[in-house]
Amino acid sequence: MLLWYDFLALSYLIFASPYYLIQMLRTRKYRAGFAERLGRVRPEKIDRLTGTEICWIHAVSVGEVHAAESLVHRLKERRPALRIVLSTVTRTGQE
Repeated sequence: MLLWYDFLALSYLIFASPYYLIQMLRTRKYRAGFAERLGRVRPEKIDRLTGTEICWIHAVSVGEVHAAESLVHRLKERRPALRIVLSTVTRTGQE
C-alpha cells in the first residue's frame, strides 16, 4: 500500500510540476518566499536568532496563524527571552 502511495505522489509531482512552474513565472503569489521554502534563509534572519532559545511554530494558512496567536502570547508571557519563529505557506498568512 505504501509503495502505491509513493507511486501516486511521484506521479502527481511529475505531472503537476509544469503547472506550478508556469504559475510561479506568471504570478507573484507562487514566487513569494520560494527561496525560503528551499532552505535559503537570508543571513540577517539567521543572525537575529543565533545564540538564543527558539520555538518554531508552523501555520499553513492565515486561519492557523490566528489560531496560533494565543499560543504565541502565552509563550511570551511565560518565557520572555524565548524567540518565536512563525512560518507560513500562504502569502496572506505571512502578512
